[in-house]
Amino acid sequence: MIHLPRGSERTASRGVARYPVDDRSARGDTVAVEFEIEKDTVRRFVVRARRVAAHSLVRDWERLIELAQDRVTMRLSLTGVARTSMRLPEDEEVFESLVARLRPFLLKDERVHHARLFKAIKRMVVQGGTGFDEDRQGRFDELRAGWQQLAGDTPRLQTYSVQGFDEQGQPLTPVVADAVLAAGWLYADLVHAQPRPGLEEAARFSLAERYTAAVRLFSKLAMLTAHTLAFINQLRDDQLIEIGRAAWDTPVEIDSAELTQEGVVFVAPAGTEGPAWIPGSLEVAQGWRSLTTTEAIRMDTANQVEVVLSGDDGERVAAYEAAVLRRDTTDTELRWRVLVNDAVEFTFALDITAEVTTPRLLHWDLHQDTNRQLLVSSQFLLEMYSAAEVGFDVHGHRFIAFTATAPAERLAHLRALSNLAQDLVLLENRLGQALHVCDAGFNQCDQVVVRIIRLLHEGRIVPFGYGPMRVAVDSPEAPAILGQRATEFGLGSCRIPVPAFFIGHPQAVVHDLSIGEHQGPGRMIEYGPPAGERLIAWSPDCGAPKPELDELSVDTDWGLPDIDQHSFPW
Repeated sequence: MIHLPRGSERTASRGVARYPVDDRSARGDTVAVEFEIEKDTVRRFVVRARRVAAHSLVRDWERLIELAQDRVTMRLSLTGVARTSMRLPEDEEVFESLVARLRPFLLKDERVHHARLFKAIKRMVVQGGTGFDEDRQGRFDELRAGWQQLAGDTPRLQTYSVQGFDEQGQPLTPVVADAVLAAGWLYADLVHAQPRPGLEEAARFSLAERYTAAVRLFSKLAMLTAHTLAFINQLRDDQLIEIGRAAWDTPVEIDSAELTQEGVVFVAPAGTEGPAWIPGSLEVAQGWRSLTTTEAIRMDTANQVEVVLSGDDGERVAAYEAAVLRRDTTDTELRWRVLVNDAVEFTFALDITAEVTTPRLLHWDLHQDTNRQLLVSSQFLLEMYSAAEVGFDVHGHRFIAFTATAPAERLAHLRALSNLAQDLVLLENRLGQALHVCDAGFNQCDQVVVRIIRLLHEGRIVPFGYGPMRVAVDSPEAPAILGQRATEFGLGSCRIPVPAFFIGHPQAVVHDLSIGEHQGPGRMIEYGPPAGERLIAWSPDCGAPKPELDELSVDTDWGLPDIDQHSFPW
């Protein structure tokens, strides 16, 4: 039976809740959809208006005011000849670009048309439950009237009209309003090849006449756009409308002479079918691979180097493609910087003054700005220290050879670092996001935790801690399994997402730690596995199966080479 509060209009019987038929819910859905449409209208206007406001002519506000003024300068000579002039922009192309940014506000089928905009603003404020006060209503009406006057469906006389006459004073044209001339310039000179119906008379006048009228009208329209944007911004500040931050933050202009983008470049043999992204991953389908800096430099054959690692018997045990990153020459010395795997950089020197010279290894540096670099550098160093000889070959000729050794403690640290970095890289691929590089010291416990997090994200059922765990419970019965919320694990600056997961054991041992009669919410229990066994963890959110408790068993061990899973005290 479903229990409902008294006074509810709902009725219930036999465990089924029944609701009275009411079409208000349908109307509510309609209102919600309309409200989203109105928000989208205002949002689109804001983005487009910001693009107008970012234009160079609008940023020079004093100059824009001057262009918008219907000021005619007249010079009258002593002979009675009058010369009139009206200021125009210095660059016609720049003004054309401003009008192109304004044009969507004039088109009735555009979402940002001024009539749609003011209707949307009005409805948003009313639906918000506040409405306009007297001052805001006055400003709203003033702006709307300004748009109707300047950008109405039919061009209206703004300031002046013109008419053409012949030398005998006979009219050659009818009287044509300045707005008709401006519309004629827009639709016959700028964006189309012939005037729209009703604007044919504008073509009887010169391009200069049409352009001059357009400068006045569209300069005023640009100013009106900026004022409308400021009004909407004020409504937002006063919390009368809310359209989201994106409308105010979306870039609206290009401030660079070139397109610069950051990302990963993927390459494949010519003719390979286009890449398909693996869902939820930073990887692409088979056949494509990310292009490394080393590979890019090696595209110039003069930069190609091969690093060969040999065993005690002289046989090749590993090889890496490397590249000459830089060549520096002084009066006495040539230095080569060779990059291996984008992560290890060797610097060699040759004395160019001696008759016979032998290259010298000066030092090597590690690039560990990403977890991938951390992984490949640690793996390379492990192999380098294990090799009997490290050789650098240039076009099949041995350039230099040397031997590198490291103490056991260094090798153990590199193995641990390699495993940790591998877990982080696999997590990055799994999560589809880059993690901050592991820039802090770590211990074996950190290694275990990161490995478990990775395996949980992969949907594995893994060994957890020995326990027991102390938890507070609200029910009188002991829980069969424990649940953990999603959280983060911090390793220096690296924050690793931990999925929600469960912890349990088929033979879990539970001890009630409550004292006296305290059996209510918040009582403490101790939950753990049988002696000598570990708890088991899994995350259904990450694809792990939901096993029956009596069938719960580990399907993947930690697999950490220097850590004994059975004896590790965690």
